Amino acid sequence: SSISGVETDYFNIKILKVKEGRSITRSDIHNGRNVAVIGEGIKQTLFGKTDAIGKNINADGVLFKVVGILASDDLFSMQERNAIYIPSTSFAANFDSSGELASFCLSLSESASSSEIEKDLKGYLAFKYGFAPHDDSALLISNIEIQTQAFESLFHGLEILIWIIGICLLLSGIVGVCNVMLIIVKERT
Repeated sequence: SSISGVETDYFNIKILKVKEGRSITRSDIHNGRNVAVIGEGIKQTLFGKTDAIGKNINADGVLFKVVGILASDDLFSMQERNAIYIPSTSFAANFDSSGELASFCLSLSESASSSEIEKDLKGYLAFKYGFAPHDDSALLISNIEIQTQAFESLFHGLEILIWIIGICLLLSGIVGVCNVMLIIVKERT
């Protein structure tokens, strides 16, 4: 499993829902509490069918109190079954001595252009860390809006295909009924 130090907004950005217990709060982050929100796979492995809320887990010699279990009932949260999330301050204090970020997430307003923000962010980081702004191997930016648009176009294509199949079935039914009626009328005449 993976252990990640996160802020409270992380669960909103990744659209993760807590099935049992609660999420990480600002108070947990401010006070550096050793609390954890775990995925359902971790819960099944460590605790089986018993209740995991309030129990402790040992992560590299550090005890964390389980305060929440993530739901894994949709496509986006299935990959989080084996994840452990702890407050970022607790992660920095217990595991990360450098204090550097490995990754970060942004949530944009609806009026913001994600492609423009992505371009500006890449330009700023390229200037700050000395790599070429067009070098795709230097920095990974995962834009969920682009992935969502790809899913939407896929489902729109499937919807059109289903409509075409439905219309063809309806037309073949109409032709079949008309043919039967024509035969019945011809027999009677």
